[in-house]
Amino acid sequence: MLATIESLLPFIERHYLLVDSPHDGRPAWDYRSGQRRDVDRTGLRPGGGSLEPEPMVARWRVEPPSFHGLGAEPIRTPLGGGFVVGPSALPALGQEGELLAALGAARLITRTDRRKERMRREMWSKIELG
Repeated sequence: MLATIESLLPFIERHYLLVDSPHDGRPAWDYRSGQRRDVDRTGLRPGGGSLEPEPMVARWRVEPPSFHGLGAEPIRTPLGGGFVVGPSALPALGQEGELLAALGAARLITRTDRRKERMRREMWSKIELG
């Protein structure tokens, strides 16, 4: 998670004081001295902390997994006319997954209207040739 945050906010590592998660089982990181120092979890509380990771309860689950387990959220949403085309639709495929989700949404939108479908095809030919 820190790698993702650091990719979005450069130089944030200079502002870390303490980094810890009770769910990963690793020691806490103390940056208050300017250097990273590992702190044993048992020394964090007077009663002692758990040395084993504390399992986190899943907050979100895809049931049933779609597209051979590669898909997460369906492209169609419960809201009429709403579509999900971001990184959560096909997260296992990365940027290609976002493109495939957008293409799938475009097909769903233009499937019932021949004029829109022709416009979508012409747009792709202009992009490819252009």
